[in-house]
Amino acid sequence: MYDSTEVAYATIATPSDLAAEPGCVGRAVPGATVKVFDDRGREAPTGTTGRIFVSMMASGDVGHFDREEGSSSTAGTTT
Repeated sequence: MYDSTEVAYATIATPSDLAAEPGCVGRAVPGATVKVFDDRGREAPTGTTGRIFVSMMASGDVGHFDREEGSSSTAGTTT
């Protein structure tokens, strides 16, 4: 699985994905687009190193487990 704090998880690898290619991050989840770009900002070929770009539909407020701060009722407020 590949994820970040900004977008949650963007890819997921099944057991068969990992058996076929150990260490892979899997496939993009439904609604996500995952691309890799080189240092010049061009889309990189499969299997090369680069910067990961993730685009996905908003999933709404998922909040924080067992914490009120950061939920939709408090997001954007300051203390």
